[in-house]
Amino acid sequence: MASVVRERSASRSGFSLIEAIIAIVIVGIVLAAVVPAFIGNLRINTDNEARTGAVAAAQTVLDQFRVRPKSDWPTSGSAVNVDSHGRTYAVLVAYAPFCQGGICFTGAELIDVEVSYGGRTRYTVSTVFTALD
Repeated sequence: MASVVRERSASRSGFSLIEAIIAIVIVGIVLAAVVPAFIGNLRINTDNEARTGAVAAAQTVLDQFRVRPKSDWPTSGSAVNVDSHGRTYAVLVAYAPFCQGGICFTGAELIDVEVSYGGRTRYTVSTVFTALD
């Protein structure tokens, strides 16, 4: 009868409580090392998505400048809201006659665009626009 009990206990397999605790501790240590990397990558991806949307918002505003006559342009220094990639961006547009080396060029405008989202400037661009008549 003692041999029957020994055979049953010898055939039992699985983890002991100590082995399970050690495995949980090892998994916890690995997760503690990996989770900050995932969070950092998530933050980088979110910032890149916001910047991509800001670039698209700036392009939208500049395209509107191209298709409108100068008399229909918004006031220099004005801000407009542009929806892009599921976000609403504040786009500040300023423009002035384009001058270089003391010479101002007729019909040429220097346009500065600053795009903000979440209280941070995400993208700025300056370009020279010339109406070709």
